[in-house]
Formats: sequence, structure tokens, C-alpha cells
Amino acid sequence: MKNIIVVANGDLKSIGRELVHAISKTKVAQASLFTPKQYANNEHQIGGTQYVIFLGKNEVSEDFIPLIQKKYETHGIVWGFDASKAVVYIESSNVELDTLKKEFSLIKEERENGTPIFLNNIIGILLYELWFKWFDPIYWISYLIKYKRKIKLTKELQMKLGIISFLKDGFDEFVKVDLA
Repeated sequence: MKNIIVVANGDLKSIGRELVHAISKTKVAQASLFTPKQYANNEHQIGGTQYVIFLGKNEVSEDFIPLIQKKYETHGIVWGFDASKAVVYIESSNVELDTLKKEFSLIKEERENGTPIFLNNIIGILLYELWFKWFDPIYWISYLIKYKRKIKLTKELQMKLGIISFLKDGFDEFVKVDLA
């Protein structure tokens, strides 16, 4: 049974835990979760033949990104591996809305449900647009919060899609690499 280290920084830790759990279900390997700092601090003991999966771009994974053979480049997500190192990361957050349609429709519903019913007439909508949207700081603050949430959700979905794709289409080939 192979031992795999999954390296994920703070914002990807929960996704890293999911990956560690998914790997443990394969019965092919066992995995543990490291932060980039923990990996860097122990790199001298880890060795070059240790299987490692880096999630996201960070100070450690960026050294390996140019070395990997890209096997998947879709929806702004890239994953690939070379020998005992694999990387799953987001290259671009410019994703077509159709690919993440379900999540964006949920966000749209939240936005529509937040508009008061009395604004359904044309005059009400014009007043709402002219006053509340353009001059109301609360609107702009909530818009920025929703926009940041949307970006965060998109990136989270991209990483999850990347991991699922890696497990489905690349993991078996990755762990079959014989480094002995």
C-alpha cells in the first residue's frame, strides 16, 4: 500500500481532507494531509520518491508546476503528474457559466429572492435602480460580498471538479508509477 501526502494551504484544507478520505477508500493507498509549511519543514526527510499531491498554487507547489506533465486542462483547472509528484490547481477563474450552471442558478435565485415584492412595477424598479442601487452603500457592500462569495464558490467548484477528474482519470496511473 502506497503512502501519499496531500499538501493544501489554509483555504484548501477542507478539500484536502476530502481528498485524503477519498484516497483511503481506494484501498490502493493511504494518505495524510500537510500544509505547505509542514511539507517544506520536513522535505529533507520526505525524499524524492514519496508520493505527493499538491492542491492549489502555493510556495511549494509552484516549484513543481513546470515539471509536471499536464494531463487535464479544462474549465480553468489543470492537473498532471510526473513521477511521484502530482498537482491539481486553478489556472484561470474565467469559467463559462454553463459549466457551473447549477451553482450559478442558486446564486441567481438568492439574488431574486432578496428583491422586495412591491418593486415589481416599472416605477418601483426604476426608483430602486436609480436610488437604492446607485446611491445606497448597503447595496454595494452586499453586492461585493455576493461577488466575492461567487468567486470563492467558483474556485471551490473548480478544485472539486479537478480532484474528481484526477481521481477518476489520473489517480490509478499516478499510483502505478514504479519508483523503485
